[in-house]
Amino acid sequence: MVWHALGQRLIREEVRPVIVTEQGVYDLDLVSRVLQQPGEAWSKWLAGGIEGMLSAWTDVEPALAGLAERLVDSGRKFEPLGTGTKLCAPYRPVRIFATASNYVEHAQEMGTVLAAKSESQPFVFMKADSSVIGPDEAIILPARVEKVDWEVELAAVIGIGGRDIPVERALDHVAAYTVINDITSRDLTRRTDFPFKHDWFRGKSFDTFAPLGPWLVPSCLCWAPLTRSSTPCAPGTWRGPGPVRPSPWARSSDTVPCTKMSNSFGISSGAMPTPVSATSRQQWSRL
Repeated sequence: MVWHALGQRLIREEVRPVIVTEQGVYDLDLVSRVLQQPGEAWSKWLAGGIEGMLSAWTDVEPALAGLAERLVDSGRKFEPLGTGTKLCAPYRPVRIFATASNYVEHAQEMGTVLAAKSESQPFVFMKADSSVIGPDEAIILPARVEKVDWEVELAAVIGIGGRDIPVERALDHVAAYTVINDITSRDLTRRTDFPFKHDWFRGKSFDTFAPLGPWLVPSCLCWAPLTRSSTPCAPGTWRGPGPVRPSPWARSSDTVPCTKMSNSFGISSGAMPTPVSATSRQQWSRL
């Protein structure tokens, strides 16, 4: 199976899905039509955008892999999209879930004392979907914000929704992985006017506080995502001093937060749990 991913670019004033291979970035609609993939299915999936593809991921995933194979085999039949097109967020998550102090080193860095694994569960909070921007867009800092921090996180993108998902089946519901930059106003996550100490939503949900992407990489291509480090990784490069750090609760870290949330409410297609953090202030060029 060749490496491939999904994304979105602004092409001729229209946000359009793109397919990515090691050879370049291509308009997905054009490639699917020229390579004569089943027209009715692709027309339906493309009409729903990336979000529609995620909701039909069981069918889309093998079709996308086959399309990528044919695209690579076609040689230079297609010209990659030029630099004149604008890179957008790969999709608009319906809900963004994140976990606080989700690896030991980060908790220590923040001065957080974690309870024993047997006595604790993931601390889940949400970011507003309106905070999502593309990976190359500017982060706008509100005037009242005094202390801004950022963390690069590995985000799991849900394909098949579900409820009461067992840990051993959790990864079956992950369609793809991407990168999200969790921007935080640290001074606004703490409250003194209420008996509740923290207000994670307020400090993390400003407009532009969630740069996302650029790509959605199918989970079938992400071998052991928690072992990623600063070594080169096709088609881009991971840059930074350390690997992705696992959650203190989970066997594969993706699983427990997803499972715990699904015990309370249904996890729908397009939802984005961000259960795994990169080393603080690590920079990655692309997933």
